[in-house]
Amino acid sequence: LRDRKPRAKPAPPVPALPAPPPPARAGGELRACLDLAASDPAAAEQSARGWLETAQGPARAEAGQCLGVALARAQAWDDAAAAFLAARDAAAPDDLARRARLGALAGNAALASGDGATALAALDPAGAEAKAAGDAALGGEIAIDRARALVALDRAAEAEAPLAEARAALPGNAQAWLLSATLSRRLGKLAEAQAQ
Repeated sequence: LRDRKPRAKPAPPVPALPAPPPPARAGGELRACLDLAASDPAAAEQSARGWLETAQGPARAEAGQCLGVALARAQAWDDAAAAFLAARDAAAPDDLARRARLGALAGNAALASGDGATALAALDPAGAEAKAAGDAALGGEIAIDRARALVALDRAAEAEAPLAEARAALPGNAQAWLLSATLSRRLGKLAEAQAQ
């Protein structure tokens, strides 16, 4: 036992961003850039920045999405959030599902950086856009993230409503139920915590 070296402390877990699915009509450039981001984030960042210099219209949203993913893979959370927000703003106003996904990615990056206020500012419109697009599953995921942002801002009581929304939209989502039970326990609502 004396000869054993002390164990190194494990690195703190890095919040995982959901892998953004490219839109069904995504061109080859977005797919190639996202694939590159998975293996070489620095090269993907450089590629996305070059793409942004020449991209027009919806292609700017795709280039910005890739830039955000590359920055997130490099754990440059603040820059990733800004890239996702810029991509959301470049998306067509009527492409509500894409705008919602990009806003959700921005919110997650902001949460990963510990910025609950920026996360909530991105997630609130993303949730509204997901609802308007008729994407209940995406709306449920965004509601979970909104609750996480509210708790991070010490507004735990306000997180109950988004978690109820998430449980309704995603009844099989274990995270929604676990966060709800944890929040109820934190708020002293033990009967509700046990029911969840």
